[in-house]
Amino acid sequence: MNINGGVISGNKAVNANARGGAVYATGKVNMTAGSMTGNSADAEGGALYLENSASEFNMTGGAISGNRTPSGGGVYSNGAARITNSSATISGNAASESNGDRPVTPATGNGGGVYVSARGSRALSAGAI
Repeated sequence: MNINGGVISGNKAVNANARGGAVYATGKVNMTAGSMTGNSADAEGGALYLENSASEFNMTGGAISGNRTPSGGGVYSNGAARITNSSATISGNAASESNGDRPVTPATGNGGGVYVSARGSRALSAGAI
């Protein structure tokens, strides 16, 4: 999937296991411009959820902001998924007990901007989180 501009906004993944308010990825996602803002998920990945070791997120431009979920307010990286951020911004996201619409159980509150699992990886060069 390539995101080269535009806005992905106001989406909700709703139920106890809902992941990826805007995008649920099992492969490669490239973001060079545009924004993911105001999305939510009841479980993980307010804007973007990366499923497994085949998942990769390369962000060279654009912004991920104002998203909400219990874990990984902006981006949640599961398993050995990889995140690379250069010259882009991930800010103003929240991981909290509520996704803004209703309380979520169990409440974890991990990774307001980005959550990376123990086997995952993240590289940041000239970007901001």
